[in-house]
Amino acid sequence: MSGTSIDDVVAGLWPGSEAVIQPLSGGITNSNYRVDVAEGSFAVRLVGDRTELLGIDRQSEVDACRLAAGLRVGPELAH
Repeated sequence: MSGTSIDDVVAGLWPGSEAVIQPLSGGITNSNYRVDVAEGSFAVRLVGDRTELLGIDRQSEVDACRLAAGLRVGPELAH
């Protein structure tokens, strides 16, 4: 999602919804936000520019998140 704005992401995930977007601190390679919409509260992470140069394997990251959620030690991956 490099180069994509949080507003574009929110509009794509929750079209027509009113959203409250708050930046979260602490990300090293990503931008992180709390998004509150009628459906609930979500953490949204936008991948930083050129992070692939650091050898970050985003598919492994997704797989690990799904595994953690399945074991009930991590949050559900919504998208």
